[in-house]
Amino acid sequence: MPDRTAAMAAAAGRAPEPVKVAHGCPWRLLQSRADGASRMPRKIPPLNPLRAFEVSARQMSFTKAAEELFVTPSAVSHQVKSLEENLGIALFVRDSKTLTLTPAGKAYLPGVQEAFRQLEVATYQLHREKSTALLKINLPPTFAVKWLIPRLSRFSKEYPELDLRSDTSRP
Repeated sequence: MPDRTAAMAAAAGRAPEPVKVAHGCPWRLLQSRADGASRMPRKIPPLNPLRAFEVSARQMSFTKAAEELFVTPSAVSHQVKSLEENLGIALFVRDSKTLTLTPAGKAYLPGVQEAFRQLEVATYQLHREKSTALLKINLPPTFAVKWLIPRLSRFSKEYPELDLRSDTSRP
């Protein structure tokens, strides 16, 4: 199936934009565009097989990976196999009782681990921003000045997840 970008360029009477291989890795193709920007191809492997690969590589065992992922060892093996088929390259050498990363698996693992770390950080930040509680209080101006303001710094340090809003206007 021809590349959609190439087909659109041909339909518009332009030459298709060249595709470059970065770092000699076929799964890291960068497409050069006329504006000088580059982008990764849109197709990435599914996340479940990537997770099965990452945990299996870290544990060096499908059985231990299965325990961590709460699935069967067979399911982990099938997920990793589907990832290898998707990428077109073997990531593990499977012997009767041992599991070893291939050179391609060793090269791929740090990038996959970093991607999962970035997802974890982004998710944490999303929940942290969303979980900020709002505490709104109405109080007389004199009480705010004499009692609340001198204690705000300590309160903010003890309860950083609270967003304190005070209103001294009278209804």
